[in-house]
Amino acid sequence: MTITVTVSINVKVENGEGKNLQSGISTDRLEEDLKGLSQQITEVMGAMVLAGVEAKLKAEEYRAGVSIRTEARRYQFQGFSIEYQRRSYRMPDGSVRSPLDELLGFEKYQRRSY
Repeated sequence: MTITVTVSINVKVENGEGKNLQSGISTDRLEEDLKGLSQQITEVMGAMVLAGVEAKLKAEEYRAGVSIRTEARRYQFQGFSIEYQRRSYRMPDGSVRSPLDELLGFEKYQRRSY
């Protein structure tokens, strides 16, 4: 006999932005379903946290910068990865900065964290 339970998780960050995750957990695929839900939570929360961090950086340290591009980036960590649209800013001195990459310690063109 297989029993499936639907799990709903509402994730919100401090700026009020949120997302509702829903997943069915089945008794005959319990381990796989729980791992999949865990991975989904990590990806969604990671992207939301990165968005919050980037918003705070823009409001404080990069206030004078002008957003010049948004690029899809996959930040690869040891146990997981997060896909995010990170921004680059042109600063008043003419330099181009990617604050999220700098904060996380990624060098230009680096694809994995250590």
